[in-house]
Amino acid sequence: MKLKVVDKLYSEKTRILMFLVVFIINTLSSFIFPNLISSALSTILYITLLVFILRVSPIALLIFSPIIFLHLSVLISLNSIESGAYMKEVGRFGHASTASSTYFLVVSLFLIAALAIFHFTEKKRVYNSKQFIINQYPFLFKRIAIVIICFIIFYLFVKGLVSGFPLLDKTDRYAYRQESADKLTIYFLNLKLVLAAFLSLSKTNCVSRNYKLQYDVVFTLYIIVSFLFGDKFFSIITGVLFYIGVQLSRDHDERKKNMNKFFLYGVIALLFAFLVTFFVYSNHGEIGFLDTLELFGERFSEQGQLWFVTYNDNSKWIDFDSDAVEKNINSLFYIPAIDYVFDNHLGPFHFVYRYSPSEIVTAFEANNGYVGPVMGFEAYGLELFGFIGLFFVAISAGGLMGLIGHFIMNAISSSNPVNIILPVYFFTQFYYLIVSENISLILGLGPLKAYLAMYILKLLVSSWIYRKDRVILTKFN
Repeated sequence: MKLKVVDKLYSEKTRILMFLVVFIINTLSSFIFPNLISSALSTILYITLLVFILRVSPIALLIFSPIIFLHLSVLISLNSIESGAYMKEVGRFGHASTASSTYFLVVSLFLIAALAIFHFTEKKRVYNSKQFIINQYPFLFKRIAIVIICFIIFYLFVKGLVSGFPLLDKTDRYAYRQESADKLTIYFLNLKLVLAAFLSLSKTNCVSRNYKLQYDVVFTLYIIVSFLFGDKFFSIITGVLFYIGVQLSRDHDERKKNMNKFFLYGVIALLFAFLVTFFVYSNHGEIGFLDTLELFGERFSEQGQLWFVTYNDNSKWIDFDSDAVEKNINSLFYIPAIDYVFDNHLGPFHFVYRYSPSEIVTAFEANNGYVGPVMGFEAYGLELFGFIGLFFVAISAGGLMGLIGHFIMNAISSSNPVNIILPVYFFTQFYYLIVSENISLILGLGPLKAYLAMYILKLLVSSWIYRKDRVILTKFN
């Protein structure tokens, strides 16, 4: 037995050592002679890191999956860019460089920090059955989520009938949201992770297969309505990942028994999202397959373009842009913060005015800050703080994600769907921070008011349950 344990530890250390050796060789070779093999190998190394996380903590991989999906999309995009793809928003072609290997280093630090914090906070968690309290409050724990999501679907459907569905009317979703959508419509579409987690946790409290099937049908209807409002690949997939992830995180036995089934659901959702997105880019079938594929490739190259141009044009080891840092802090006190961010060229608009050709700048200005380049969190950190500062930012952000994951697990273990609203909303804002590099999305006055309202809701529900339980116990005694 001891020999088996020693062999297992030895094999784990050997794998880690081999991983580090390959990483160092790949990075050095890309610096000495930038090549496509090093670019592709960076993506393979990231996938290898994900396999390691899966072995250490499958739950962490599930909780972090939306952010992981973003990182993976950037790496694949960088593979395309370093093969010579055209980057429309910055008006240039890509070329072989060290951008992929350095991006892999940054996101690996982020992910390892997240895993370390999450694993440390979760290793002593003991799961206790909440079936007694679930049975005491069946409407709260089993039915309220499905009622609320059904109302949201009905509201969105009626709104679509009145104003038109962007997908069916061939309207750009951003133009629709800016001109026709009300605030509730935007909230219901943007809060996919919150609604997915809220519904999913309620589903885990049900024993009946019929009840569980109802939840799956309702969530599918919500996804279909989201498609009708123009939501595309990344938005849909992150919602599906969280809906599946919460269920698999709740019960270890359920996870082992149904992993293949959930994996199949995930693949089907991935293919469906890809096909609908491809259909949208084809202008509802009016553009040929090859031309649509080219458009889709250009859109996908946007995921890695900001890191590529920043790394190749403006990377320093040590830097500190005090003016931009001060303005970003000031943006936290403006409502709506996006107006201040746009006017002062912060976050995504920093890259527009620094790297985009004049016609692209004009196009972004016409949208008044409603649309901007995506996936610039790491690139913006490099612009503001240099590589040394970026490493600190990446590790700190990863640690924060690990803590968010811990609080999400606290909510999941409580079985109370209301408890999961606040941590997943915070995770949603964190997700948008990574996508749009706008710090006011997570620390601005608007989000802080939302956090406070959700926390008060959680306290009210918890205190109501506590008082009711005391009355029941008093009567019983």
